[in-house]
Amino acid sequence: MNGIDHYKRAEKLLADAHEPSVVQSVTGEVLSYKHGNEERAHMIHTAHVHALLASSAATADATAFRRALAQANGMELPTRTPAHKPSANLLDDEDM
Repeated sequence: MNGIDHYKRAEKLLADAHEPSVVQSVTGEVLSYKHGNEERAHMIHTAHVHALLASSAATADATAFRRALAQANGMELPTRTPAHKPSANLLDDEDM
C-alpha cells in the first residue's frame, strides 16, 4: 500500500468504528454503535497504525522530493551527522 491507500484505510476504519446502530431521534445522540466495544477499539487501533504508515510515507516522499530538487539544481543536501552518544563509562579515569 502507498501513503494515500493507508490514509483512506484509516479514514474508513474510523468511520466504521463510529457508525451508530441506534440514534435518539430527538437529540441525535448515539445510543449504541454497530460494532461492539472490543471490535471498535481494535478498528480504532488499526486506523491509528494506518495513519502512522501514511505519515511515514508522506515524510519519505517529501525527503525524496527534496533530494531530487536539490540534485536538479546542482546542490547537495547536507548530510546528517549522528548525534554524539555519551560514553558508557560516565566516570573518567581522573575522577577515580
